[in-house]
Amino acid sequence: MTTSAEDLSDDIWIKIFQYTHHNIIGDKSVEDPASISRLFAVAPYVSKQLHRICNSYAKIISFQVEHGTIGNLSSLPLIEWMCKCQVKICSFNATSYHDINSLWLRIIVHMLICCDTTDLKSFTLKCSFSLEGSDKLGTLQDAELAGISLESMHLSDFMDELEHQALLANTLGEQAPNLESLSLIVQDNTFHTLYLGKFQSSLKELELFAYEGEFDSFHYSEHHNVKDMIENMTALTKLTLTGEFRGSMTINSESLEEINIRGMSKHSDFVVESCVCPKLKLFACAWDNEHSVIIGLEAVNPLDDFDLEFEDDVADIVVGTKAFHGLDVPKDCIVSLLRKRFLL
Repeated sequence: MTTSAEDLSDDIWIKIFQYTHHNIIGDKSVEDPASISRLFAVAPYVSKQLHRICNSYAKIISFQVEHGTIGNLSSLPLIEWMCKCQVKICSFNATSYHDINSLWLRIIVHMLICCDTTDLKSFTLKCSFSLEGSDKLGTLQDAELAGISLESMHLSDFMDELEHQALLANTLGEQAPNLESLSLIVQDNTFHTLYLGKFQSSLKELELFAYEGEFDSFHYSEHHNVKDMIENMTALTKLTLTGEFRGSMTINSESLEEINIRGMSKHSDFVVESCVCPKLKLFACAWDNEHSVIIGLEAVNPLDDFDLEFEDDVADIVVGTKAFHGLDVPKDCIVSLLRKRFLL
């Protein structure tokens, strides 16, 4: 007895789709047969059965929204479809290639409300925001032509930047209260504190990113309230600091197990002046090979290449064998140095 495609159950079809297609939404390689965008561009039009199965698939499988979807005019029809089908999202990278404006911030809010965010565990927003934003981002008419209801976004011309950011932070807190991973840009304003305050009991991983040349030197713990925020995050196990921070920071945490500042710029003029973390297992830094210094951490006795045993450009130091200024962590904690050859 022969079996046709129509004889396969919905469950089997969904397993086939899951096996043959990745779960990244917004994939730019739409011609790739494994692209989920390609699947939904073709399969629903084959038959009523596949149309129904594709709609079911979008609500069962958790998808990742990738970098570059937000702020991209060509993504508007895809976003409209996602909201209409109430696609389930597990990871949302709202980072844009351009500074986002109020329209796109409202679109992010619209997506968080309309899509299924019960599985949303990771959110990234590493881009600047302004009411005007980039002139390449499109207009209200572009969104309306794509089928996105402007009425549903409750657009208002009277909200300032802080109110817009608060709207997004509050919506994220409401729609994904159990968020576990958050990546944010840190600026001279205090927008990031709106987000950090929403997830003090759920966050396990936090990344703070600073634009190059964005800051004057100052103490982050005092001016950005970073110290208190981190200290109150009871589930936080990993902290990552990247970009060009300037000044100093105090890090106190009863839960942190890993701190990673390897992505810190050589020119950041940044140092962790105090770190009190009784559960810390790993402190990952960059080693400036040209000047024989650690970026962001200072050894009590200066180190050089002869003191370190690099293997594949990584040298690990047990804290109990070498002293570091301000580092109050277990003696078996590892300070792991990644050798970098800075060109500038």
